[in-house]
Amino acid sequence: MESRTGTSTDQSAWALSAGWFLTGETTPYLARGGVWSRPSVIDPVTNGGRGAIELAMRYEEIDFSDNPTAGRGTAATLGINWYLNNFLRLQLNAIDWTVDNPTGVYVGNDHGQTVLGRAQITF
Repeated sequence: MESRTGTSTDQSAWALSAGWFLTGETTPYLARGGVWSRPSVIDPVTNGGRGAIELAMRYEEIDFSDNPTAGRGTAATLGINWYLNNFLRLQLNAIDWTVDNPTGVYVGNDHGQTVLGRAQITF
């Protein structure tokens, strides 16, 4: 990034994620738009079935160390998604994260774990 003062900074971030459906579904990739879509649930709960169960994992890293506010961080996530039907999902994630803040109010390293749950309706 370049600012009006003529200085520039580099920022980088990346993530790698994978998922596996225990119940046989596949996540369709929409090549025309270049996006992943929601799965088509084979045995929806709304029809008396079990829904779709997906195990997921993600690792991500961010590096703003060249920025005036600086900082680096990583996170590893393990999750389970339960798709009740084609538009309703329950999600539970466990995240192990680390942050290094060389500037600001909270200087130093921080590490922790977060458990996150959510319900999502997609239409």
